[in-house]
Amino acid sequence: MSVKPHLLGYPRIGPNRELKWALEGRWSGKTPRDEFGARIKQLKQDHLDEQRRLVGSATDDYFLYDQTLETAVMLEAVPSWAHDEDPFVSVSNLARGTPDHEAWEMTKWFDTNYHYVVPELTDQPTKLTPLPWREPVNGTTWVVLGPFSLVKLSRVAGDPAAIAQSAGRALWELAAKFTDVQLQLDEPWLGLELDNSDRAILEAAYGELPQSLRPLVTVQFGSADAAAAALLGDAGAIVQTEPERVSEQPWHGRDRLLVAVMDGRSVWSDPYEPVAVSLADVPEAADVLVVPSTSLMFLPVTTEGEDLPDGFQFAREKAAALTTWVKALQERAHPATPAPSVPEFPSIGEVEPRAPREERRAAQADLDLPPFPATTTGSLPQTAEVRRLRVSLRRGEIDQRRYDDEIDRLITDAVRWQEEAGLDVLVHGEFERTDMVEFF
Repeated sequence: MSVKPHLLGYPRIGPNRELKWALEGRWSGKTPRDEFGARIKQLKQDHLDEQRRLVGSATDDYFLYDQTLETAVMLEAVPSWAHDEDPFVSVSNLARGTPDHEAWEMTKWFDTNYHYVVPELTDQPTKLTPLPWREPVNGTTWVVLGPFSLVKLSRVAGDPAAIAQSAGRALWELAAKFTDVQLQLDEPWLGLELDNSDRAILEAAYGELPQSLRPLVTVQFGSADAAAAALLGDAGAIVQTEPERVSEQPWHGRDRLLVAVMDGRSVWSDPYEPVAVSLADVPEAADVLVVPSTSLMFLPVTTEGEDLPDGFQFAREKAAALTTWVKALQERAHPATPAPSVPEFPSIGEVEPRAPREERRAAQADLDLPPFPATTTGSLPQTAEVRRLRVSLRRGEIDQRRYDDEIDRLITDAVRWQEEAGLDVLVHGEFERTDMVEFF
């Protein structure tokens, strides 16, 4: 069989957060539009070049802010209040709001700590126009959110199936113009349990998919069920699966497979042996793309420069390992895999019962609490005065002693007004901290 490494996505932020600084420069007005465009063009090229060095191919998932939002914008789902002749300003207006309109809602992205902007789809799309930074690059895999997940992740006014069908039609029309570009459709909603209405939307979204197009369809969070996978496979799509399922229907007999062989969100190295065993039965005529389970954007870029125990692998190291695995599969060899450092914990032993209630009450007697004590439990808010003090310290306008004295004064004041409010258990919450992660 032919086996090649492939990435479903790669960190866009850059090893030194280059994209973050570029965006903040544009939003603050410090970076002119033309300079920002040139910087993004270079960062995108670096993004693609690094993937080529690691796995020999490149996946163009270079969205600047949010894949869901930018897919909706490419389908012209931009209300008049957010529209601007500069597409980046339109995206920013929807993501950040304007003086006259609130931004579109933002909510959690499946079971990750990421969030996405919720599009508001009111009309059926008629075409998909790539944003300037999303223009397809020949020789790459071009990523866009699939029409089924786009509809499921959006607020839809009207018939969801009709909008999904129109979005799909616009996608197929654009992809037909590709000369040397592989289309990748991210459909994370396929990892959830689908009901009858979901299946109707899925059928509408892919009902007009040309057999010749053969897009890659990724799931990333879970697995597509057999019925959904069969529907997409029969339409010509190449759907992501796991090694243990390559011999099952509807995968069996397919001439091209997209197989997730390593955990795209784990910071640890992955075991190779189960993958080699599972792929041993793949027909020799099959063309297999081996991939991480998700985009590697959920990982830090690299372990380089970090002081870490053995076994850690971030995006760069995972991609390199994928290439090593492919070589091992071709040569029937066994790659060396760094083993994670596992600490030795003492045995748990017998579980000790809790102390009697009266004993536990006696231990807290000096607190003099009522039967039902009142507390706010959480951190106190960061006041403008605290933030000004922190800025003054950083700029050298006050010294550490003055800063500490002022913070002590504010803490004393916070204790006072909590006592006046009648709280039984007071909180401080270290409100002078910038954020707990930095202090950890």
